[in-house]
Amino acid sequence: MRWHNGLLVLAATVGVGLAGSTWSEAQTVTAKAAPYTFTLQPVDKDDTAHKVVESDELKITVDDEKFPDEATYSDLIKQAEKAAPFYAPLSYREALNSFSLLNNDQIGNSQLWGNEYKAWSISEHGAGTFNLANKLYENWKKENDNSAQRYTLDTTGLENELSHEIGENNSTVNVPFSKSTVSMTIKVQTKSGITVGNIVVHGMPGETIDLKHSTLETALRPWNWGTEKYVFSTDTITFGEESDTNQTTSIRSIPEKEARSATIKYVSEDNTEVAKTKVIRGDDKSKEQTITSPTVEGHTPDQASVTVNLSELEIGTNQEITVKYKANETGGGDNNGGGNNGGGNNGGGTDTPGGGDENGGGTDPGTDVDTGNNGNGSGSGTAVTPFKIYGKQKLYRYTNPTFQNHQRVQTHAKKTRAHAPVFTVVKKTTSKNGAARYQLSDGSHVTANSKYVANLYWKGNNYKTLHVTNPKGVNVHRNTGLTSKVRHMKQGTAIKVAKVVKVGQTTRYQLPNGNYITGSKKYVSPTKPKTVQKVKAKTTVRVYKDVNLTKVAKTYKKGATIKVSGWDHSHGDKTHRSGVKRYKVAGGFITANSKYVKVVK
Repeated sequence: MRWHNGLLVLAATVGVGLAGSTWSEAQTVTAKAAPYTFTLQPVDKDDTAHKVVESDELKITVDDEKFPDEATYSDLIKQAEKAAPFYAPLSYREALNSFSLLNNDQIGNSQLWGNEYKAWSISEHGAGTFNLANKLYENWKKENDNSAQRYTLDTTGLENELSHEIGENNSTVNVPFSKSTVSMTIKVQTKSGITVGNIVVHGMPGETIDLKHSTLETALRPWNWGTEKYVFSTDTITFGEESDTNQTTSIRSIPEKEARSATIKYVSEDNTEVAKTKVIRGDDKSKEQTITSPTVEGHTPDQASVTVNLSELEIGTNQEITVKYKANETGGGDNNGGGNNGGGNNGGGTDTPGGGDENGGGTDPGTDVDTGNNGNGSGSGTAVTPFKIYGKQKLYRYTNPTFQNHQRVQTHAKKTRAHAPVFTVVKKTTSKNGAARYQLSDGSHVTANSKYVANLYWKGNNYKTLHVTNPKGVNVHRNTGLTSKVRHMKQGTAIKVAKVVKVGQTTRYQLPNGNYITGSKKYVSPTKPKTVQKVKAKTTVRVYKDVNLTKVAKTYKKGATIKVSGWDHSHGDKTHRSGVKRYKVAGGFITANSKYVKVVK
């Protein structure tokens, strides 16, 4: 059930029963709309029960908006950002990034991020963005002091969370933050090397921070009042690679008329930037410096470090240095194992895995995945019109197309199609040994092996009936954009279809009356699923309010017959856990384990 254009569409159907029924005609009535709400919750990625910070401003409401069945949280964030006042533009991602910077700063005096950063942030991202970031920081600061654990936003993890299709109203989306494990004292020095101030910041090993728009600009002002102007010896700082360390660096002010510089670029073999460019400045008093090349996963630099002596350069000149990174050689293999078993219980027992795919009982043949031209093995690949795939087996995302265990970005467990991970492919490429890979929209890579991934959409033109398999059901729309809902179809319903319609890289199926449903495999299947109408309790069976079986609602005694209205799988929102099949009944969910219940024919 969804809200569209301020109207809730309710269906009074004729000829629609339980699983296996066929839809014919429907009447509609309208009701006043209600908003869809969800909350972004910053958490420690290693302990998601720990909330990094809380704020009512992260509760996002989308009023009277059109969004399709397959809308993601990212789609809804865009809707909410569009609704922000014109005088206070808002970006939730940038606000979370800003909070990440601010909480890693020192509390109280000698802060790195002050009024300069505020002015830049408002100018660049809008007043609404800075106000949200500042609110998060103030809330965090109320509960913490300078000895507190700091946190850094996991931007890749955030994009993964936002790519999930929306859940129930009032759901929560975890925003993953990593513990900041290094700190650095920045010594601000005069031309002659006298330290006039210390600033302590926190971050992640190997992280580079751009110092533009920091309070260091303010520090230069007293020296720039006269005719002589000054610049700092660097625009960035980089944390060392070792965790749990307290590091120190010095930044010296240099007369602009005496300055000379070196620019160090870090690029791949195809000249793509792989690490932030570093600029250092000096004068005739500068000493020889050795700058260690940053670590880039899966790559080796042609120079482990570069040595520069700025005092030997002429005033006003800039020495350009390029460090090239080559992808590491590695053995083959996709490192894709089998599925994991989810948990769950009934009266103290342990469930067994649901097994198979409820959309037809087998795995996808994978013939609809076209690996095509996968590049030349260099990892550069061939760009494609973005299309969506889903995971059929347990698989991993990697930082590079040549897979290595230490380069895994995330594990995705084997799941039924309704809860399977969905990825957007933007490029086809290969590993060093020629294995086909897909590059995803977030820059990570997955195997293109059809045993593990498949196109998200059905494409068959000869289907006469599609069966609703998603626990949430599916909506019928007047248009191929799926934004004009006319009714909702329950799980288990058989829907007559007339033809397939291609919309970009997706498909829709037109019904005999001219309406449309999605062709997504997460929602429908041409194969009739095995359905259950009733089960008989073989022992005491508990009914739980939730699919993960954590909150007991009531209990059935041994021998009781229980009416089943549908099915689902546990841990649908957990990427690293496979699900266990549950039966949907009045009041909640029960186990589908044959040890506890027997299907009544």
